[in-house]
Amino acid sequence: MSPDRTEESPAQDRVLLSGICKTKRNESNLDVSLSVPHYNGQHGHHYNMNDHKELVAKILQIFKRLTQMELQENNLEVKVKPKPTWDMCRMENDILTQKVSTKSRRVVYHHKNGRHQFLLIIFLMSEIFKLLTLRTSCSKRELYYRDPQLTHSQRTVDKGLQDVCFLLEANLWELNVFSSSKGLVAGPLKFRSKHQEMVDCHNSLGTLIPADVLGLMEISVDAEMVLIVEKDTVFRRLLEDRILDRMSRKLLLVTSKGYPDVGTRLLLQKIWTTYRIPMFALVDADPFGIEIYCVYKFGSLALSHQSQYLAVPAIRWIGVRPSHIPLLGLKPLPLNGRDRARIDELLKRPYIGKAGCELARELRLMSELDVKAEIESLVDISTDYLINDYLPAQLKLAFIDGFQVTNGSNY
Repeated sequence: MSPDRTEESPAQDRVLLSGICKTKRNESNLDVSLSVPHYNGQHGHHYNMNDHKELVAKILQIFKRLTQMELQENNLEVKVKPKPTWDMCRMENDILTQKVSTKSRRVVYHHKNGRHQFLLIIFLMSEIFKLLTLRTSCSKRELYYRDPQLTHSQRTVDKGLQDVCFLLEANLWELNVFSSSKGLVAGPLKFRSKHQEMVDCHNSLGTLIPADVLGLMEISVDAEMVLIVEKDTVFRRLLEDRILDRMSRKLLLVTSKGYPDVGTRLLLQKIWTTYRIPMFALVDADPFGIEIYCVYKFGSLALSHQSQYLAVPAIRWIGVRPSHIPLLGLKPLPLNGRDRARIDELLKRPYIGKAGCELARELRLMSELDVKAEIESLVDISTDYLINDYLPAQLKLAFIDGFQVTNGSNY
C-alpha cells in the first residue's frame, strides 16, 4: 500500500466496487441494449446510437483503468477540470467561452480529502451508464435521492455531474440527465412531447417548458418576436392583461422565474437558431436583473464551456434600465452592500469590459444614483402603463434601431 493512502472505509469500498461491478456485468449486454432503433427526438431527428455507444465505451474504459490500478495497488484517481473562474473565460463570437487549457486536478480515492468526491463520481457514472444502456433519463434531483448518504446535497451532485461531463467530454443532456424544469412559455408555439402529445402553448396560464427540450419530436413557432421576462409575477400579470392579443406583432412570452434554467435557455437557443425571431429581455433595473439578462445573452460562468448551446447573443435588453428611473420618475429603492458588490463584479466581467459598452454605462449610472427599481414600479405610474406605453415604446425603439444579430459588444 502506498504511504500516502488513508485507511479505507468498507462501506465506501462497497459503493465503489458496486459501481464498477455493475458496469462490468452489463458490458456483455451492451451491443444488444444499444442496437434496437428508436426515436429520441434530439434536434427533431432520429436518435444517434453512435453517440451513446461512444459515451458508454468511455465509461467502460475509465472503469477498466481503475480496476487495473487497484489490482496493481496504485492510487485510484481520476483527473477533473478545475472550477471555472472569470480569468479562465473570454468572449468569442459574442458569447462567453472558456479559454483552451490543459489544467486538471487529481481526485484520489485513497486521500482523505478526495475519497468522497471520487466515490460520488463513480456512483454518478454508474447511474449514467444505466440511463444510457436502458435508454431512459432522469433529473439531477432524482440522482440525489438515489443515495442521499453519498450525495449529501443537490449542490454536491451538481458539482459531481460537472466532473463527469468533463471526464466523458459531454454535455449533461447528452448523458440523459436533466435539470428540473421551471420555465414557462405562452404564445404561438406548439411542440410534440416525447409521449407523442401535441402541446399548444397559446393559453392564459403559460406552459411548463419540458426539461428535455432537445428530446421534443417537433417544435413550430408562429411568432414575430420573443419577450423574456425575469419574474413569474410579471409574466402572469402580462398574461392577465392579455398581452398576447394586444401587441401589434405576434408575441411569444417566456420566463424562467428568476435565474435562467438550462431548459429555458435551450428552448430559446433552439427557437433562435431555427427561426431567427427577434428576442428581447425585460428585467429589474438592479444588478441581479442585469446579470440575468447577461446569462441569457452571453452565458454563465458555471456553464461557460456549453455557451454555444445555451447563449443567444442576439437578445436585446429593452428595460428596465437604470437610466429609466429618473427619466420616468420610477419609485427608487436604495442599493445595499450586496448590490454594490455585484455592480463592481459585473463591471470586471469579459462581456462588460469595454468602456463604451452600454451595459457598463448603465451599471455605473446605477452606482452613481445609488438606487435600483423593479419592473413593478412601472405599474405605479398607471395600471396599464407597462403594457400600453412602456413595452410598445421600447419595442418600437428596438425595431427602429434595427434588430441586429451580433450586437453583443453594445448591449
